[in-house]
Amino acid sequence: MACFNSLIFSLYSLQGFKLDFLFDENEYFIDKVLTKTYEMKSSPDENDPFGFEGPEIVSCKGCVKYVLPPTKIGYGPNREL
Repeated sequence: MACFNSLIFSLYSLQGFKLDFLFDENEYFIDKVLTKTYEMKSSPDENDPFGFEGPEIVSCKGCVKYVLPPTKIGYGPNREL
């Protein structure tokens, strides 16, 4: 988590929001921003209107991550990947 910089929250519609995870340059992946978007439903189900407990997330989508080749971090000096 040392390379994690900040988190940006933004609404992109009345039924969705986006999280941008900002990272410093690191040895794990190329991207400095990883994004995840969420779609929400905020109306009762027609078949169970009294079961409505508030808005719920109905889908989410993450961005494509460009991962760097693995390193030997976490392995002893005599161990191979």
